[in-house]
Amino acid sequence: MAAVDYRRVLTFEPGKRSGQPCIRGIRITVGDVLSYLAGGMSPEEIVEDFPDLSVDDVRACLAFAADREDVYAAIAPEVDRILREVWDPIGVNDQPEARDEYRTYVPAIVSRLVASDDEAKIAGYLNGIAAERMGISPPPTSADAAAQLSRLVRKGHDAG
Repeated sequence: MAAVDYRRVLTFEPGKRSGQPCIRGIRITVGDVLSYLAGGMSPEEIVEDFPDLSVDDVRACLAFAADREDVYAAIAPEVDRILREVWDPIGVNDQPEARDEYRTYVPAIVSRLVASDDEAKIAGYLNGIAAERMGISPPPTSADAAAQLSRLVRKGHDAG
């Protein structure tokens, strides 16, 4: 059985399901599908309950989750460092409280990096955090941070 390329299946939209990875733009997230599987539903039962999905969509969710866990373990500390030292939109990287806040963004950023290493998308997400969560103008450091974040994943894919 060939592996499913989840990059062709999953979408990230800031205004949809809080930017969580969704299946082909519909309002069903990877987390929803994983919860159904964890609850004992088979892929076929999920597709029966949600006819907009296919068994390949369910497999894509599993593949994404597996890759995300592998990538997270490998790059989360470096993502945290880049957010604090390169991006740091409010100039507080020397404050311990800022480290805690920036760390809360790491899982969502890793998810986006797993799905796409597109620098413009990553920069857009960082700008969205600055505007929507911090209430500030997008910082000029987003592009540099996005480039470094994207390189982390490309380097990992090239090695793997």
